Amino acid sequence: MSERDLKEARLGFRARYVVEFARRVVGGDLDLDDWCREQDANALREAVLGMKGVGSYGASHLLMLLGHYGEIPRDSEVREYLGVLPKAAQKEVERLAAKRYEQWGRYAYLAYKFERVSVKTMDLKAHGWRRTLKKIRPVSLIYTHSQSRNHR
Repeated sequence: MSERDLKEARLGFRARYVVEFARRVVGGDLDLDDWCREQDANALREAVLGMKGVGSYGASHLLMLLGHYGEIPRDSEVREYLGVLPKAAQKEVERLAAKRYEQWGRYAYLAYKFERVSVKTMDLKAHGWRRTLKKIRPVSLIYTHSQSRNHR
């Protein structure tokens, strides 16, 4: 598959990085089994960030795919869920996410995702499963939970 094919598949500027990554793997310069065996999430993160075209957000997702769940990818969804204003610095999102999920340690992302799914599920149940999923702020968890207890 060529860079042109990838651009046609709507990868845009990322196409060249995907091609370069694939060439390194096929050429033997990058052994993905090493990444799979790496137990130190920080070392793995540094290795992943060393790849051209991979930033913090992409690295977080790659770490999750490799079984490291201690970091929450901080995008606009997480920002909104945590109630961080759009113009707030990325460091503020990182600080809030780290503080909120620190008790879960290396499973922080799984705790975040479980909470998000639970909130959405409770909201749907509270509304007879008729409403479509919507973005819900953490305060809704408390509200929905108290409402569901009142309707039993």
